[in-house]
Amino acid sequence: MLTDLQKRTAQAVVNVFETGRPQGLYGSVTLIPGDTGHLTYGRSQTTLASGNLYLLIKAYCAAPGAQFAPALNPHLARLAARDTSLDTDMAFRGVLHAAGDDPVMCAVQDQFFDRVYWNPSVQDATTAAVNSALGTNVVYDSHIQGAWAIIRNITNTKHGSATQIGEQRLRQRTKELAGKPSQPGLAPDRVQDGCFSTTHQQRNLGLAPSSDRSRHLDHRRCLVRQCANAPLGPRRHGRNAPARDAADAR
Repeated sequence: MLTDLQKRTAQAVVNVFETGRPQGLYGSVTLIPGDTGHLTYGRSQTTLASGNLYLLIKAYCAAPGAQFAPALNPHLARLAARDTSLDTDMAFRGVLHAAGDDPVMCAVQDQFFDRVYWNPSVQDATTAAVNSALGTNVVYDSHIQGAWAIIRNITNTKHGSATQIGEQRLRQRTKELAGKPSQPGLAPDRVQDGCFSTTHQQRNLGLAPSSDRSRHLDHRRCLVRQCANAPLGPRRHGRNAPARDAADAR
């Protein structure tokens, strides 16, 4: 069972991968040419093509006190249809960006990313006999990328399960696959690969903060700065996996 500190640290690491900030950018709207996930949004960047952007905005519009619900409600049908013309709808993108400053949107996103990505990641890590906080972080990152099931199956087929080869080797093989782009033309994720590799080399399986608190007082920032010696910013591997929140999809 991970502690709350380990959970927040793992999420902060992935937030840095996605938005460049440990706390994430709730109003971040991103479109990368060639990305099959199309428009991405929010603290940990959920995608239009997966259907999860629709689920997120629907949850926000239904939340009491949602300031931008009147402006976003008319777009729900297009979001549900995964209408890629929203990629270049600057009025829609502007509302999304502005909504990121609404405390209601921040709360909805925190709940959404826990429910749709974090909780399934913890369950899948347990099922795969991945017990360390670092291993769970790798599984969570793969869920955010929409590729966990594919990566798990390839790893198990080629190398064996964690119970067969040990978590360390499974984590290494999974990390290697997760760091590769799933679409032609997208660069390998060197920030992610460097972060997980350095953390593993330091034997920091519990995602513990550095003891050097004089330079970096925030434990999450400290860990992330230890992890990657590369420019931090949005990355994308083509997250067009189907929507995962059955309760929201109803």
